[in-house]
Amino acid sequence: MAMTRGERVRVRFLFLALGCIPVFLAGWLGWLQVVQAGELTRNHGQPVPLLARTADWQRDRQELLPGP
Repeated sequence: MAMTRGERVRVRFLFLALGCIPVFLAGWLGWLQVVQAGELTRNHGQPVPLLARTADWQRDRQELLPGP
């Protein structure tokens, strides 16, 4: 069964819309990682320090959970 012209237009629009999502996400990731390069600012205007010891502290910290 052949598709009508309207069905072809809808299918093309759907695939175009779905194809834009990964392009948008890749661009956003590039903006955050490359263009801003770790210069995210906090509320008081100072940049967030991106230090290895901060990452190590967050990795190694332990959170106590209440028992049953």
